[in-house]
Amino acid sequence: FANLDVVYRPRPETGKLWLPVRDDHKLIALSPGNLGFNSPANPAIAIGTGETSGPNAIAFDEDGNLWATDSDTPSVIMFTPEQLAASGTPTPTVTIDGTGFLEGAVGLAFDGDGNLWIASSATNSVVRYTPEQLSSSGAPVPGILTRPSIVRPFGVAFDVAGNLWISNRDANTVVMFPKADLDFLNNIPAAVTLTTGSLPEGLAFDKDGNLWVANLGSDSLVRFPVQDVSSGTVAADITLTDNNGSLA
Repeated sequence: FANLDVVYRPRPETGKLWLPVRDDHKLIALSPGNLGFNSPANPAIAIGTGETSGPNAIAFDEDGNLWATDSDTPSVIMFTPEQLAASGTPTPTVTIDGTGFLEGAVGLAFDGDGNLWIASSATNSVVRYTPEQLSSSGAPVPGILTRPSIVRPFGVAFDVAGNLWISNRDANTVVMFPKADLDFLNNIPAAVTLTTGSLPEGLAFDKDGNLWVANLGSDSLVRFPVQDVSSGTVAADITLTDNNGSLA
């Protein structure tokens, strides 16, 4: 037997729900008190991203930094927890110029190794930036995952096993690439294809491993149970549909 010292550190967080507001060129944070039924959606914090920047989607890394895609520039920008503490228009701590790679950039997600994966809908690809490439501003060349099974990708998410899931907005499908194959990028086929509703965009896994898909075209939210997701069986067991604009 041997003793091992383990050092824990808290992840910086605001305790608020953050949302990108593309047309207003800002990121907003809502307090828990603003999330109840019929609560006013007055932001507790509003971070301006500049008149030329329209944030599409956001993700937090393990250090609590907020990353946002901007398909207009195109780029991905980062704000530190300190910059997110109060409203203002801070200069992003890191700006990654994605010209040629991030056209139509939308969804983004970090994998377990700290790599940032971003869906580039205009180039039918998902690109990968390493932690080293994200450490400072610049225009690094990312790894590129592009396959016939990737058609105008919008959402990206990782399951608990580290597999990469991508929503194909124009193909009405969600595809999965196994973690073990991701280092090979362009030489791997999709291992699972799920047929979902019309124009799937957002993806998220719940704590039980079920996959939830938001469908823009059909104004619906569907769930694929974890056992079906892992086996590739295509069968959504829950479908939530629009009620008076609730999922418009």
